[in-house]
Amino acid sequence: MKNIARIAVIGALMALGVAQSNAGFIGTTTNYTTNVVVKSRVTIVGTASLDGNKRFGLSTKVVLTNIASALDITLDKKATLELVHIVSSTDNSGVTPLQGTWRVRLINGIGTTPIDLSANVGAATGSDIFNVTVADNIAVSKTSGNTTIVRRMIHVSLDASNVSLEANGLTIITSKTSPKGTSEIFDCDFMGDGFLGGETEWVIENGQLNAAGNDNATEIIVTVTGAG
Repeated sequence: MKNIARIAVIGALMALGVAQSNAGFIGTTTNYTTNVVVKSRVTIVGTASLDGNKRFGLSTKVVLTNIASALDITLDKKATLELVHIVSSTDNSGVTPLQGTWRVRLINGIGTTPIDLSANVGAATGSDIFNVTVADNIAVSKTSGNTTIVRRMIHVSLDASNVSLEANGLTIITSKTSPKGTSEIFDCDFMGDGFLGGETEWVIENGQLNAAGNDNATEIIVTVTGAG
């Protein structure tokens, strides 16, 4: 909880300056969304079946390579995918909070600015390449002491260069709370279909999206509207 996302804070200060410079315009609104998030490193594995009994292995490396191609960037050899779970969210303008949603980000090397890969949700921005969303509103949860286990259906959507998929998966989210914050384990077993190379249809038989982390952080998203 003590970690403040450096980039978000810089953005907040810059946006505040924009808001002040537009103070003379009627209707200018500065909105602050404060999110407490848990960041987890993502791994992806799976097997896809193609026509002619051909099979193709889905992996984190394959996904990363195609994301880099879609973004037209050079992939760092230490690049990783990060799942960001917004565990709490407050918004000073009354807009629906982002609490309970997920973002997927590309960390293209140590010390680099994270690249948001998920579609726009509320005040958040992204590239609409990799999305993890709730497939339905049904969830079963159990809490014992400081541990909560939630079972629900999650939808995984990927559209990156030569690889795309749409899949649903039974997901188990195990969270533990402590004085230091919240740690989570995200385990999604999914099945679905998509395309390889933009034309060849494939079926994902045993896909897995797993993530685990305890990097709690507070992120502030600032939007300025009505200036003009």
